[in-house]
Order: sequence, then structure tokens, then C-alpha cells
Amino acid sequence: MANEQLIRACEKGDLKLALSAIKKGADDWNGGLYRACLGGHRDLALLMIGKGANHWNLGLDNACWGGHFDLALLMIEKGADDWNWGLASACEGGHRDLALLMIEKGADNWNWGMGNVCWGGHRDLALLMIEKGANEWDGGLANACWRGHLDLALLMIEKGANDWNRGLINACEGGQRDLALLMIEKGADDWNGGLYWACSGGQRDLAVLSIEKGADINYCSPNLANEVIWILVKKGNMKNFGKYKKLAEKLIARKNKLISVLGRVMIQDLARICFDYC
Repeated sequence: MANEQLIRACEKGDLKLALSAIKKGADDWNGGLYRACLGGHRDLALLMIGKGANHWNLGLDNACWGGHFDLALLMIEKGADDWNWGLASACEGGHRDLALLMIEKGADNWNWGMGNVCWGGHRDLALLMIEKGANEWDGGLANACWRGHLDLALLMIEKGANDWNRGLINACEGGQRDLALLMIEKGADDWNGGLYWACSGGQRDLAVLSIEKGADINYCSPNLANEVIWILVKKGNMKNFGKYKKLAEKLIARKNKLISVLGRVMIQDLARICFDYC
């Protein structure tokens, strides 16, 4: 409990709360340092260091992700030296100054940086990574599709990306209809993959789109129980997980009957009617 309070304090930048947690026995100094660096709270980072925190690279990663140049320098001063991790985090967060600092220090994993840039949606940094030598276009496309960054998806295609099915399933899981349609226009045809990942991501409209294109509604049936449980858990019903698992098992037993009654019903719909039929 005390460590949880310490973590919250470091996240919020609440020095008084952090000191209270320490009095109660908190000792997760590295966890506190991690959160303080992410939130940009230098006083709390120094407090954690004074208490014994020493995971400098983790601190550097979070300072770069959060965009806190002063804390990145502090972590480097203390001994951080994982420049590629810092570069990847700076790229994901869109912090050009920190990306350049990591490059100055020796970072050279341009594809990791570009993949994270496409995830975060920062075109200027994508161009920087390409200028430096990045060339994993399909990985960049997949991340751009998942996160919904059309401009970066188009940039990756312009550069040579052509794994349309990978882009499609990522767009379906992320709920990015415009990018799913772009992948289909380009030649994607893995409708079952689209259906499965749309269901996993809880994206009903994209699941329907996959079915309309030719996906087999029974494709997900081997994992139906897991899908139903996952959907229920995502709704915040963890406290009654055992109850929902039993309901899901009953639902599996009645799956064929339900589908025959309801037609091409989606897994999300099966979850929603679970209580009515079980």
C-alpha cells in the first residue's frame, strides 16, 4: 500500500504525499524514479535517487518519452547509456530535441525509431529516421495503420511498403476504418484475419466489414470463449470474472443454436446477449 502511494505521488509530482508514503514504509525507489521521470518531476526524481534508485536507463527512457530534457540529462549524468531505447521513446513521444540528443550520444537503431514514430504519429521524426537510414517500411505501415496515422501510412507506401494484409489486420484491431479501406484498395484480402483482430479489439464495424468482404463467421469460434471473456473484462467486470467465464462456457454450448437464430451474429453481440440466453 505504501509503495502504491509512492508511485501515485511520483506520477502526480506530489512531494508531500511521497514523503508520507516513505514514512509508511515505501521503498520502491526505482518505480518512483520511473514515474517521476515520465511526469517531469525533478524534485521527486532526486528524492528517489537519494533513497537508492539506480535504474538510469529506465529513467532515461521515460524522460525521453515524456519530453523532459533536464531529466534525460540527469539520467545520463548518473550513468544512463542506452541511446537506442532513448531514441525510440523520444520518437514515440514526438520529442525531436531528445531524439537528436540520443543520436548525438550514439543511437543508431533507425528502424526502431521509425517504428515508434509511426506508432506515435510524428511525420517530421519519421523523415529524420529515413534520412538516417531507416528502411523497414512494412513495420512502419503496420504501426501507422494500428494507430490511425494516414499520412505516415501513405509515406511508408510511397517508400515501398506493400504488406497490405498486415496493415489490414492492424487497422481492424485498432478500429481505423479509413486505413482498413486503404489496405483493401491496395490489395489486402485476409478477411478472416481482419475479422479475428476486429473482434479482439472490440471493433464491431470493422468485423462487419470483414464479413461483408468474405470472412467466415465461424473463423473465431475456436476462441469464442476467450473473446467473450475478453469483451466482458474490457467492460470492467474483473470482479466477477469467474461468473462470466461460466456464462461464456454456457454460451459456447449454445453457439450453433444462437447463430442459427440470429444469423451472422458478431461475437460482440453474443457477449451482449449472454445474460439473456444463459
